[in-house]
Amino acid sequence: MVILELKPEFRTDPDQLSLLYISSSNGKLVPLSAVADISTDIGPLSINHTGQAISVTLSFNLLTGYSLGQAVTELNNLAANILPAGITLNYQGTAQAFQSSMAGLEYCL
Repeated sequence: MVILELKPEFRTDPDQLSLLYISSSNGKLVPLSAVADISTDIGPLSINHTGQAISVTLSFNLLTGYSLGQAVTELNNLAANILPAGITLNYQGTAQAFQSSMAGLEYCL
């Protein structure tokens, strides 16, 4: 999928896309419709990335009486039970610092 932004005067009618031409491999201009199927649909205004991977940002605040550790544990449990295979959960900011600090700790009995 490609999202194009046009000048306001060309946004009123999807048929205006037929006016767009692109350069072919031999340098000649060809209409966009010669190389793409043009359709209208609803889509996001932007797509977030972390590195090259598409990402979603989820922000949260803690309720009084709950620790960051409890929130991270609950999010990990939810992700394991809800997200499909291949989707990874990574933390940023304070939650990432918390996980890094906890990674080197061992439990001693």
